[in-house]
Amino acid sequence: MSSTRVFSMALCLVVLSLVFVAQSKSEQSENDTPGAGNQVEVKTDKFSNVTTVNRNQHGGAKMFSRIMYVTVFVSDQDKALDFYTSSFGFQKHADYKGPEGRFLTIALKDQGFEVLLWPGSAGQAEAAPGVGTLFIESDDLRKDFAELKARGVKFLEPEPETYPFGMRVTALDPDGNPVALRQRRK
Repeated sequence: MSSTRVFSMALCLVVLSLVFVAQSKSEQSENDTPGAGNQVEVKTDKFSNVTTVNRNQHGGAKMFSRIMYVTVFVSDQDKALDFYTSSFGFQKHADYKGPEGRFLTIALKDQGFEVLLWPGSAGQAEAAPGVGTLFIESDDLRKDFAELKARGVKFLEPEPETYPFGMRVTALDPDGNPVALRQRRK
């Protein structure tokens, strides 16, 4: 590579660095202005093409850190526990008597939140193809579908279908709660 080309590349890097530093200082001074707590962060998921906009109106303070629980209402907690652990590989995390009733949670291994199996009006969500009260991702949906069907799990669709973001099929738990099973497009 010629010395002129190396010098040009180095000069471009220096200019880009200076622009980045100037932009960072400008953004920092805007965020330090009293009353300028309206910070906006925009992220687009490359698989689903869903854009998320996070607006922080608390002067940069982070209010929430993660989802702890998602509730699935069931008529029989033991039956639901057996279904989700034996069909989908969930593991029981918490199971104790609380003041409001039995607190029973399950989670997939290494997940950041748990599913609370809570007594209540089960099956109230309208079962529609591709939509569920719970979404579970699969690496090989056709294989998992065949295995679940062999175990007696009921489905809304006769087989997994392709859709713009990958593949999907909707299982039903013993209470009729729709469980959306998805495989992302690769």
